[in-house]
Amino acid sequence: MKRRGGLISWLVVGLLSAAPAVAGTRYNAFPGSTCLQSWGTSRPRYLAEGVSNQATNNEWLHLACPFSMSVGGKFFLSSASKLAADGSTCSASGSKPTVTFIDQNTTQNISCTLYVLGSGNAVLASFTVSSAGSDPNRQVRTFDMPAMDFTKKTLFAQCVIPPPDAGLRSTLLTFGVYSCDP
Repeated sequence: MKRRGGLISWLVVGLLSAAPAVAGTRYNAFPGSTCLQSWGTSRPRYLAEGVSNQATNNEWLHLACPFSMSVGGKFFLSSASKLAADGSTCSASGSKPTVTFIDQNTTQNISCTLYVLGSGNAVLASFTVSSAGSDPNRQVRTFDMPAMDFTKKTLFAQCVIPPPDAGLRSTLLTFGVYSCDP
């Protein structure tokens, strides 16, 4: 039997060194299915792309949504980075974070608050959006975040989804976060 450890090692090293580490704007997508129920007895229904509330007792679904982001092609947050910034030097205001919903409740909206956390999880900034009424189509809402330093910071969201309305469920689909690495 031939030993192939050397070849496999070279392949792994080659793949790891091919990871992008260039400056510029990156889009980071996070499915709603990564969110976890934070409290209450409502029952989440996890889908491939998102999470919906399947409560039978008119209870809201409360979710905690952590975001795992790499910076500059690295997998830790010690390099310089900015959120909602653009350009080769990351100095221009760019695309702001978004969340996508399907809201099928005719009287209550889905809402999410995005937090920028610093050392010890101290809240440095927060931004809230809500769905715009019942609509079976996707609704994309933009967090009104200015370009800001993201070095050594993390993101976290809290969302609430209303109970089903006439058997129709509202769904939190995805978050989109743009970052820029100078």
